[in-house]
Amino acid sequence: MSPATNASVKIPVQYGVVKDYQQVIAAVAQNKRSMLDKNFNTGSKTGNSGRAPGINGDSDVLAGERAINELRRGRAVAVTHAGECFLVLSIETASPDAIESLSRLATRLAARDAPGHLTLAVSARRARALALTDPESTKVSDGDTGGPSNAHAFAVRLQPHMSPSAIRSLAGIDDITTALVAGLAAQSQVAALTPVLASARSALQRVPASICLDAAVELSRYARLLPTVIALTAALDQLDPSVLRIEATQVERLRATRGTGLERIVSARVPLRDEENCELVLFRDTGADVEHLAIVVGNIAGVDAVPVRVHSACLTGDVLGSLRCDCGDQLRGAMRRMSERGGGVLLYLEQEGRGIGLANKLRAYSLQDGGLDTFDADGHLGFDDDDRSFTEAATMLRSLGVLRIQLMTNNPHKVDALAREGIDVVTREALTGERNPHNERYLRAKATRAGHHLHNETEGA
Repeated sequence: MSPATNASVKIPVQYGVVKDYQQVIAAVAQNKRSMLDKNFNTGSKTGNSGRAPGINGDSDVLAGERAINELRRGRAVAVTHAGECFLVLSIETASPDAIESLSRLATRLAARDAPGHLTLAVSARRARALALTDPESTKVSDGDTGGPSNAHAFAVRLQPHMSPSAIRSLAGIDDITTALVAGLAAQSQVAALTPVLASARSALQRVPASICLDAAVELSRYARLLPTVIALTAALDQLDPSVLRIEATQVERLRATRGTGLERIVSARVPLRDEENCELVLFRDTGADVEHLAIVVGNIAGVDAVPVRVHSACLTGDVLGSLRCDCGDQLRGAMRRMSERGGGVLLYLEQEGRGIGLANKLRAYSLQDGGLDTFDADGHLGFDDDDRSFTEAATMLRSLGVLRIQLMTNNPHKVDALAREGIDVVTREALTGERNPHNERYLRAKATRAGHHLHNETEGA
């Protein structure tokens, strides 16, 4: 049970903040448990080191999960480290009223000569798209699945009274127009600016890097939101007591445990159109609040190297039959191939849009309509070329007793990722879909920039 439904939970011990003991007791007595999730830091800076996890598990991970939920809901979170504190909102989910409130607070603090100014923190790749930094300093090599070049936030100070629409344009939300992205494509990712965006950008002043802002942008990415936050420097005693606090080091702990909370939940026999002898096994990632599916096709018992397809969910291609990609063709082709061979495993992972989520994938589609390819479109929004992890895939395969595989993929990075996770990829088999005028540019970009093999072939891995 959660603290809200279990009165026997020893909340003061869990939160470990002796000076706030009376506040905790008062909150419990008034049956205001929701305050507890927001009002206190949920763990020490050292996390669970040297002590057993509390009733809700690792307190650092718990703090990170709660912060992600707050950002998704458009609520502010306070990120702290070494005496520094930033009150942050996700620019994607924050309402105009919330942004105005943060701006008014900054104005009041400035009037009292107190620390406080509005800051916009974006990922390094979004900063490059806005031409706020040297393109070479944030360049990600073709096919890179995410590296240090996009790991740190780029922060700029916002001018007082800047409108929410201008701020949103800097984040990449309100500037997605055909004219803009056509200019972007022509200028090789040096932003062509709409009037609102140009005016907003001209007034920006870079501020020093901050561990707190790095953590805030990373939390936004974990929430599958645009990796952009609006922040206000503030003293801890200035914070609204309803605001959840999280230490930057707790985000580091969350990063280290991502993908490790996978649990096998349930399985059932489900006859499918391409193969009636199928078992569906559902896995739940309790930390990321997503579910993945393993489809065991036919009989894989005793098979030395099991045919496997690791497939990222694509609502538009798999379900709606979109012609912009080849995902649906690959899904159905893999199922047919496994059925013909008598067995295999298809992992259906909740990783829409190479891990950026459906909303951001659709934003990227709008950018592609203006001339950007699939990788530059993701980069314009602030994402890496590929934001996926295949730790979950390896965990699912091990749970099924599958350690040696024949992998159906065109993606060499997927082969490498599974090998690093201890899966023996014996062979790689190409899995091609039907080409058409709508997906030709997409497929060409995957081949030329990410090294995908788009010919029917089998090779030893």
